[in-house]
Amino acid sequence: MKCVIIATPAHCPAAAHSHTATALLAVITRRLLPIVMLLLTVMTSSAQTVKDEETLHVDFDGWFSTLVNNRKLYNRYNDSIFLIHDHDRWVEFFHTRAALNHDIYQSNKLCLDSLRQVITLPQAKNDARLYSDFIKSFFSKYINQNRSDPFLMLELCDLIDTLQTNRPDSLRFTNYLNTWRGSAYYHIWNMTHDDELLQKSYACYQRCVTDDAKRYPAYQSNYLNAMLQLCAYVWAQKKVETVDDLRGRIKLARRYVAKHGDELSRKGYRMTELKRRLNNADESMVRNIFLVDRTTIKKKSIDKLMHTLVVRNLRKPSLDNSSYLRTLIMQMNLKQITAKEALNRYRPRYRASMESLRNRRLDPQEFSLHLMPYYSLFYLNDLADIPYSAKRRNVLRMCRDIEMAFRHRSDRQSVTTFVNNLNVFVTYDRILSYLKPRERLAFLNKLSVSTHVTTYAHSVHVSEIAMVLMESLVDNQPQLLVGYLGCKTEGSVKHHKRRFVEFVREAALYHDLGKNTIIPVVDNDYRPLTDQEFKIVKRHPEMGLKYLALDPRLAKYHDTTLGHHKWYNGKGGYPADFDNTRSPYRIMIDIITLSDCMQAATERVGRNYKDGKTFDAVMGEMRRDAGTRYNPDLVSHIDAHPGLAQKLNHLLDEGWMDIYYNIYSQYFVNQR
Repeated sequence: MKCVIIATPAHCPAAAHSHTATALLAVITRRLLPIVMLLLTVMTSSAQTVKDEETLHVDFDGWFSTLVNNRKLYNRYNDSIFLIHDHDRWVEFFHTRAALNHDIYQSNKLCLDSLRQVITLPQAKNDARLYSDFIKSFFSKYINQNRSDPFLMLELCDLIDTLQTNRPDSLRFTNYLNTWRGSAYYHIWNMTHDDELLQKSYACYQRCVTDDAKRYPAYQSNYLNAMLQLCAYVWAQKKVETVDDLRGRIKLARRYVAKHGDELSRKGYRMTELKRRLNNADESMVRNIFLVDRTTIKKKSIDKLMHTLVVRNLRKPSLDNSSYLRTLIMQMNLKQITAKEALNRYRPRYRASMESLRNRRLDPQEFSLHLMPYYSLFYLNDLADIPYSAKRRNVLRMCRDIEMAFRHRSDRQSVTTFVNNLNVFVTYDRILSYLKPRERLAFLNKLSVSTHVTTYAHSVHVSEIAMVLMESLVDNQPQLLVGYLGCKTEGSVKHHKRRFVEFVREAALYHDLGKNTIIPVVDNDYRPLTDQEFKIVKRHPEMGLKYLALDPRLAKYHDTTLGHHKWYNGKGGYPADFDNTRSPYRIMIDIITLSDCMQAATERVGRNYKDGKTFDAVMGEMRRDAGTRYNPDLVSHIDAHPGLAQKLNHLLDEGWMDIYYNIYSQYFVNQR
């Protein structure tokens, strides 16, 4: 039997940590990723030559290390966008970042393609050594590095299932797979709020706590991890299980930890943290279930529970911020203190919490812990017996502080709670009631820029393209716009030129609002998207509608937001159930669609999966698809007006850098 050793990629070097912009630029300009790509190409071609009768010996360490180190580099570039304040050096940094991110994408694509190819070879299922090597590398080089993302995790779990098909139960990693899948589905639900995914997450965790799970390795550790996840209030809040079931599970988990405490300590579990999480479960139920929906438990029972928790907490020498705030809320509901008194008591802690943000990055857990008290603070502020003007000032200040926290968020991909926080905050009625419509949008935009600047910049760039195109249409072919925006003649169209230009400007700015819901998917361009990610991306036009509701004046952009990915002839694109050909804003949709596609096709900064095309190449494609994908009148208009084509060419070739820097300057330089 012939043995084939498949080459492994060199590890991508993580940039050395540096607090100075100069050192950072020096590190990221080390263009070593092409070497990795070359090695991966060799590896891929080697894999293709493997025959069924050959035994595979693959060093998986290189594959998983490449994915992890590339992710670290990608995170570092994203975290560093707003560290450089000098214009020229910032531009230099952004050019370098774009080139390196493109290399990272290509490196990861080759790595994942090779990994899938080897695992799916016919002889892989029966190769015990291959299975063992994969699992060891997966744990040591990927899972333990905390750089996974939920979508890729689901795909890797499927690969493990493929490998362990013929393994005995004693060697199957079924318990781990259920835990990982449960976590992945939950984090994807955080973005989409698709209850089917929440049900899948719950089912995965449930399988870890059944007697059947004892057949597989690592039963106890996965049992405990699953139990801790199942003790979260979200399952009862979303009616996945009953409140009684949740309370029973919490008691069961406490007994398990008490019984196996010594054994768990020897295995490295931090018992103080375990007990704290379980003790706080009752507080979370009170705050997030009983006080939100008082029909879930009788008032007498909830008052008794709150009284017990308050007495217990007040006896403790110290409480973390969230527990302290929940205690104040319970005291308020028991009429021991007022909402105003609760706010005043928490004020010193709030100031200390904000001071702790200075000159540091928050990892995902720190970020979530920092944001958690805000929900209760907005709740107390809304109920407090203070003037409306004081409540509004409090809300404005807290919104500014939330924006600061988002700017201090360290980029990670293993969790998605940050995007769930974003979605809840910008639609929370106890915030919205004190903000003017424009302030609501400004709040959304600032969180969006803090989270993923390239998505926001794309919309700004599209709006610039759309305005240039609209100005030319009004001046040269106003007949195409007759019947829109209340104008019944060409003269009326020309007279209201500003109205038309302003319409497409705002329509373009808001066309991708739905991507705020799916930022972790959009920000996954360091590697190819999975099929599930593509399905989620296709939902962003519909998801954007809830953000238009932040300002009633944005209702007129419903069709341009919903239809900007529909083909001109209505037969292609998405969403399938929206008929753009019948829309009273049809040409506006066509303008946004063309501008959006033109920007995306020539993008050189935020889309790592491709090299930007030239303006001439894009126009060639649009001529080819005129009448099907694109409005033929718009394509012909650009061809008929060389001055317009020249403006668009410049805007797409060099204009993007000014757009990016202006966004940077507006949202960050003046607030640092």
